[in-house]
Amino acid sequence: MRTVRSRYLPGFIALALSLAAPLALSQERPSFEVASVRRAPAELQQGPSFARSPRPPFARASGQFDATATLLDLIMWAFGVDGERVEGSFPQLDEVFVVAAKAAGPVLLVRRGEVGPMPRMVQSLLAERFKLRVRWETRSFPVYALRRTATDRLGKNLRRIEADCPAGYPETVNAAPVGCAVKISVNGGRVQGVVPRISDLTTTLAGFTGRRVVDETGLVGSFELRLAFNPKTVDGPLAQISRPEDLPSLADALRDDLGLKLESSRHDFPVLIIEHVEQPTEN
Repeated sequence: MRTVRSRYLPGFIALALSLAAPLALSQERPSFEVASVRRAPAELQQGPSFARSPRPPFARASGQFDATATLLDLIMWAFGVDGERVEGSFPQLDEVFVVAAKAAGPVLLVRRGEVGPMPRMVQSLLAERFKLRVRWETRSFPVYALRRTATDRLGKNLRRIEADCPAGYPETVNAAPVGCAVKISVNGGRVQGVVPRISDLTTTLAGFTGRRVVDETGLVGSFELRLAFNPKTVDGPLAQISRPEDLPSLADALRDDLGLKLESSRHDFPVLIIEHVEQPTEN
């Protein structure tokens, strides 16, 4: 089987991906009360892959779910994986579908990349309508490990925030108290914002380095951060579209601004193997 590569560049995904192994399909997985699935109009089936999910999967705490997205995007959202961790070769994966569904009641939301009640309902929908069958395998990938340069202090631009966060992840960033949702702005090599956990910074760093970044800092809690570096000192996709600035290298900025460093390593990740999928039953 060939590996299905995500059309999203690393670091472009706004919400960080969880490194915990997602839950597999089971007989006990929850289901939507009502759901509609149909193939999107022909004009959405054409064009570059990065533009063919005009409305990525979106869940609301009320229990509503909707998407106009490729089947691959739906699978990635439901199982909490990126395209580097999906394998399969089926033409349906690149087709765009319109999905609208409703749970029986309110649902506790989780951040993208984590598998909570709503993603499991989408798993049920995929199994029922698309006859999706999958299995998990563990693979080793090269990564950068994000580590502290010293354990007795934080970097000058890394500040801990005391955050009182309600249960569940917010639908929108502005709906959450400060420190309870990822809020990062990126302007060239200038990165600043607030993260509920340091691992939420790793997706942005992956966009600059071109390699998945794993949090090994051991830091717990919410943080405010500010980082400024010359993006041309790295070669990831975000660096390629950024202008050079008279700033230090990423390595120097991580050390001086945040008290962190990146070191080459390897890490095991669960890979989702797509064994079977069919055209959906529509309604």
